[in-house]
Amino acid sequence: MCYGLDKIEFLLNHENNDIYSKSMELIERFFGIESATDVRTAEPNVNEAENRFEFHVPEPKQVGNSDDFQF
Repeated sequence: MCYGLDKIEFLLNHENNDIYSKSMELIERFFGIESATDVRTAEPNVNEAENRFEFHVPEPKQVGNSDDFQF
């Protein structure tokens, strides 16, 4: 695992707005995340009744048809 997405997400906190914009553009283009709020949804929901955390991860967008892949 290279942690590329983690490194790009870290750049969203950079003080240079150009770096923030380019990082967001990369995330939207290659990881299918539509806004910065989607990136920062690491905080889980708390289910008080069952005393547990609930994490909701959006499904990745599938590009193309998997039947088309060939070597």
